[in-house]
Amino acid sequence: MASDGGVILLAGVERRLRLADRLAAAIHDPRHPQQVTHAIADILRGRSRRPPKALEGQATGTGQARPFTR
Repeated sequence: MASDGGVILLAGVERRLRLADRLAAAIHDPRHPQQVTHAIADILRGRSRRPPKALEGQATGTGQARPFTR
C-alpha cells in the first residue's frame, strides 16, 4: 500500500458516510454568509484528508508549536 493509502481510504469513507456534511450541520457558523468563501464542511474535509505528517508542529493557539507525538 502506498504511504498515502490511508488518506485515500479515509477520504472514501468520508464521502460515503458524508461525515463532514453531517458534522458541519451540527456546528453553528457565525460568519456572514456573503463573506464565506469556504463552507465548514469543506474545511472539515480538507483537515480530515491531510496526512498526519502535514499536521506536525502546527500551532496550539498559544503561539507555541505543538510537538509531534504518536
